[in-house]
Amino acid sequence: MNKNVRGFATLELAVVTGFFVVVVAVVVFYLNPIERAKQGHDQRLTNDAQKILSALSSFYTIKGRMPWAAAIDTDTLSPALAWKPLRASEIGICQDESCRDSGELITSGFLNQGFKSLDSVVGRNGVIYVGKVSGPKGTVWACFLPVSEKLRKATGNLYRIALDQPVPVSGTLNTCPSNLTWGEEDVCYACIAK
Repeated sequence: MNKNVRGFATLELAVVTGFFVVVVAVVVFYLNPIERAKQGHDQRLTNDAQKILSALSSFYTIKGRMPWAAAIDTDTLSPALAWKPLRASEIGICQDESCRDSGELITSGFLNQGFKSLDSVVGRNGVIYVGKVSGPKGTVWACFLPVSEKLRKATGNLYRIALDQPVPVSGTLNTCPSNLTWGEEDVCYACIAK
């Protein structure tokens, strides 16, 4: 009789273990915590990009020039800007590459002091790049490399940019194809324009 009891306990243990495996699989499949974390990361970069574009727009409206106008030898107050990371001094968040000192967007009050320590500026978890077409009505773009599958599959909103190269004069970026493999050669950015 003892053998039957022991066998029954083993069967119960197998059923309970199987049940927990199924529950965990369902939770991981439907909730996908890793993808949710990646979506949160992309949303933070999207919010940061929108704040940067708003700060640049306000700066131009009040100061009458873009922050990088003084750094570029030009006659226009709203010159083009080749794609630069946020920590580049031209953008106005950081005064230098190390980002120890605040740039003009922060010292003039268009962004708060804490903004220069954000991950999108210092590059720990993603970098936002800014580019602009020349002229006061030229489009300003803020782009970042998405990490979530949700954003990577939004092919109509993904673009190719060439870092340190000018934004096309048309102000229109090249869209990415829908069959991206996301290998080294397939790099596309989520971009916001203002």
